[in-house]
Amino acid sequence: MPNNTNRASKDRFNRDRANKDFGDQGEDLAAAWYEAEGWIVVDRNYRLRTGEIDVICIRESADHTRTVAFVEVKARSSSRYGGGVAAVGWKKQQTIRNTASSWLRKQRVTFDEIRFDVIEVSAEGGITPYVACF
Repeated sequence: MPNNTNRASKDRFNRDRANKDFGDQGEDLAAAWYEAEGWIVVDRNYRLRTGEIDVICIRESADHTRTVAFVEVKARSSSRYGGGVAAVGWKKQQTIRNTASSWLRKQRVTFDEIRFDVIEVSAEGGITPYVACF
């Protein structure tokens, strides 16, 4: 008699792997979008025990204003459960803020502006940026 438990585990593993690959592709697209907009990506998947930030990038404007953006990337294969920005609720925002605070304390430079963005990536590769959204 076949072991259906092993089959279910394998299916779940394959689905989780595909989701991670899709998420990684979304982060690559988001990083490329920022670079095309003149930003420098300085960190990817910055992790602490308490949280993670997908992309961290900086930009210095012509007037020497230095901005850092902490970016949460939400790759969505469908809109069945709502858009990506809706998935970044109050608790996730707090986690990102706390993780960003730790990253900022470790830097040897200061920033004039700090912002928190969400980039929504569709299955077709479309990008919708939500700039300074929390």
